[in-house]
Amino acid sequence: MLKFKAKNILTVVKLIKINKAKLVLVKDHGIYVMSSVEKVKEGDKRTVVYAEGFDPDIFADGGSYMMLASLR
Repeated sequence: MLKFKAKNILTVVKLIKINKAKLVLVKDHGIYVMSSVEKVKEGDKRTVVYAEGFDPDIFADGGSYMMLASLR
């Protein structure tokens, strides 16, 4: 099961409401959610919220080991 901290995910929820967008779940380098629409300035990054244990800045494998272990 994926878990997200409420205070962190509210940032994405606010963007979704502002932009009348959708919530997108992404699995590439880690697992995270983001708004389907977000206006960002050139050079800035989109707002993403990583699932607990799946942030590649904290876990070098982006949580892949955790995901495989949970399937067993």
